[in-house]
Amino acid sequence: MKRALDIFLVLLAVTIIGAFVCCRARAEQCTSWTALKQVLAEQWGEVPIGGGLVSRDVIVQVLASPDGASFTVVEINKAGIACSIAAGFGWEPGKNPPKPGRPS
Repeated sequence: MKRALDIFLVLLAVTIIGAFVCCRARAEQCTSWTALKQVLAEQWGEVPIGGGLVSRDVIVQVLASPDGASFTVVEINKAGIACSIAAGFGWEPGKNPPKPGRPS
């Protein structure tokens, strides 16, 4: 359970840092979610592996290659515009933490 929490916290930190670092160049990194998903699949073999609701207008999606060689974190607004906010190598999958009161 601690490992899953550690992975979640690292992913959260990367997402937050990426959002601040990429703010100025964000316009050049945005396109339709459909187009970005296709490019990431064709060029890197990445497919969606998870995500979540950030606000009522924005979701974050994580894509990774099946072998974990690469990953991309994408922010998608309700208009379907997706912006890459972080990318890297060496993805290590985690698992969702157990519900409170249940053993890990």
